[in-house]
Amino acid sequence: MEYPDGTKHKVIYPNMKLTGTMMGSRALKFRGKLFIIDQANDLISQIQLDPDERGFFKKMVSKKQTFPDYFK
Repeated sequence: MEYPDGTKHKVIYPNMKLTGTMMGSRALKFRGKLFIIDQANDLISQIQLDPDERGFFKKMVSKKQTFPDYFK
């Protein structure tokens, strides 16, 4: 990713998950860690997407433990 002022960031995307193929609404969701790396300033940003991913049956009996996404 390059910005107009010449700043460059490297982005590493997490895995994607396709849901709703058998029943329900189709959705394509990112799941895992997203990294944004600024090599010029020696900075790394890590964003956890869908941290408490649960299966169909577990969703019915348990609550999520963390916020939907978080930044570290």
